[in-house]
Amino acid sequence: MKHIYFLLGICFVAPCFAAMPDQSAPSVAFDFNVTGGEPLYQTSLPKAVYQHSHSGGLEDLIITNAEGEQVPYALLPYSFLHPQTVSSRNTKALVFFPVQENSLKSSDELRVQLEKNADKTTVSMSSSHAETDSRHIFVVDAGEKGQALKTLHVTWKGDDDKLIPLEILGSDDLKSWQMLGDTVLLKTSKGGSRLLQNTITLNYATGAHYLQIRTSEPTRVDAFALTEVIAEYNTVETSPGETIWQDLRLINREQDISAGRININYESPGYFPASKLTINLPQENTITGATIQIRNKTNEPWRYLTGASLYSIRQQGRTLTNPVLDIPVSVAHYWQIQFNLANGGIGKDNPTLAVGWQPHTLVWNARGSTPFTLHIGNSPDIVNKVEIAHLIPDFTIEKVRQVPQAQLTIKTNSGVVSDNAPNPWLSAPDYKRWLLWGGLVIGVLLLAGMAYSLLKTERKK
Repeated sequence: MKHIYFLLGICFVAPCFAAMPDQSAPSVAFDFNVTGGEPLYQTSLPKAVYQHSHSGGLEDLIITNAEGEQVPYALLPYSFLHPQTVSSRNTKALVFFPVQENSLKSSDELRVQLEKNADKTTVSMSSSHAETDSRHIFVVDAGEKGQALKTLHVTWKGDDDKLIPLEILGSDDLKSWQMLGDTVLLKTSKGGSRLLQNTITLNYATGAHYLQIRTSEPTRVDAFALTEVIAEYNTVETSPGETIWQDLRLINREQDISAGRININYESPGYFPASKLTINLPQENTITGATIQIRNKTNEPWRYLTGASLYSIRQQGRTLTNPVLDIPVSVAHYWQIQFNLANGGIGKDNPTLAVGWQPHTLVWNARGSTPFTLHIGNSPDIVNKVEIAHLIPDFTIEKVRQVPQAQLTIKTNSGVVSDNAPNPWLSAPDYKRWLLWGGLVIGVLLLAGMAYSLLKTERKK
């Protein structure tokens, strides 16, 4: 009877232990260094936070005050606070020439004259074709190849209050033309108000020497005549920004001679949101191609990520190497570089692989008393994560940038050194599940034993 009570006790105690908080993935804590009593602070996340996260999107991140209460925060990607900015805008008047449509089809009817002197080169164009109703074409001299052009502003004489559809083409030799875009011009006025659409935006920036602006359909001779073409050149400054780098650990090298492939496998020590790759070839004067593939489990098929041309060339005392690779944001446990022996291959030594990403910024509400602590590594039931508009009404990038900074330092009593963080991909044993299954099995055996005992007693009677 004592044995039965003991087994019953185990069956009741097992669920109690299983209901206790899961300590298999201990949370790591960071202290915020705040000064003053501001309601909002911003914090750029360091590498150590990503190393300890068990989620690809930092969903296991919470911030608490001295009372242990969660405070709200917004998580902003790097690109949100560091967008591309136009650093300069220059304009230049371009020379253009009216040309009949048939002139571009017959070289005999289009005369081009070049006059060069020490200062400049002058291009003159004329046509011997008689004026007829046809599409109006203007050839624009955009100048020698240099700064790319995407925007034009034009003025014209002709019909008001009428849409004028245009096509824009580009060429370097006046023979082969490529479509660059289309647009509609309009100038109209009514009741003292005026509407003007005189901007031409190409589908993409071009360095073509000549542009062709032409009406989409034949029109009257006096319906459309350009009087001015202004090119707008924008110099866009893209800051490379801050990038955090993490080397990946080499696992093994697989060579399939029959398929002509060499696969080199790597392991990531964290849930890093990689957007850049660096691949350093071990041997000088190597030129090859490679395919990058990823997966999260060893029993999953590889997923194609990107292809790349790789090189390491020694020239005139300098080593030229392939640039950093931009990739779609990817979180993966296993990475593979695949070389094709028919496309350069790779020598006996293995390349190094590193992933890079740009850090997120936390904007958080300093509600309550200090110290404020960031916890990461567990899977909390509730995460007080909000949109930035909830913290800063009518927010702008400038308003966010004005929020004071608060740095992070790992807590000395957290028991984990960030440089030697355990691999979060490697899950600790799930003791709760084993305890529940053990209690269930013991309960079934107990019921079977009780039934057997009752049956045996009945037979004796």
